[in-house]
Amino acid sequence: MALLNERINALRAELSRRFGLTKTEAVVAEHLLRGFNYECAARRLGISPHTIHAHVKAIHRKAGVSTTLELSAVVFESIFGLVQPISPDPGICSRSSQR
Repeated sequence: MALLNERINALRAELSRRFGLTKTEAVVAEHLLRGFNYECAARRLGISPHTIHAHVKAIHRKAGVSTTLELSAVVFESIFGLVQPISPDPGICSRSSQR
């Protein structure tokens, strides 16, 4: 459990450093990146879903993304030092390849 807490704190610190997030924004971002939805994150943090939404808008603006999925990609890329986003092969994701 101590190792998990260390890693969570390191993630929060990196989010704050890289994107200029406040402490609360980093905590909210961490919850969303771990897969919690707005309602669950709000309950866990003792704040309203409306407040979560306001923090998410600020997080997206500061990180230069439009969605939490984009945020997760940017964080993943920064952790692993990727320079360019990896574009999926269109053939892999197309309906015709699923036959």
